[in-house]
Amino acid sequence: MVARQKPALALVDPLESTLLEEIARLPEPYLECRTLGHAWRLTFLGPIHKADTAVHDKARNSSYDPDGARVARCTRCKTTRIEFFMYRFGSQMPYLLTRAYIYPERYHVTGSQGSRVHMHDELFKRHWEGE
Repeated sequence: MVARQKPALALVDPLESTLLEEIARLPEPYLECRTLGHAWRLTFLGPIHKADTAVHDKARNSSYDPDGARVARCTRCKTTRIEFFMYRFGSQMPYLLTRAYIYPERYHVTGSQGSRVHMHDELFKRHWEGE
């Protein structure tokens, strides 16, 4: 077994330090989804008038006038993805207009754009601590 060396000390930007603290507080399912991608499960597919309140609210706030929606929910983090469709030129081929997401509380991390590498690192640290 090869011994791991401790990394050399490095200066850390205070903004990055805050970001790392926020990432460290993320629940593990959120880290899994942020690094692996979501595990979507279809929960609704059909005309807008048959959809639930959350879909109606998002459709009302859309600049489009969709005919139908497809809703999927992540089995790990519970994020909801709503895709709005319309049928073009009278055909039965659905045309994707737009997507909207509903994220669980505390899913977002301030300044996390481009921080996926830090999230990978945090997930690995959590699983390596047991050794």
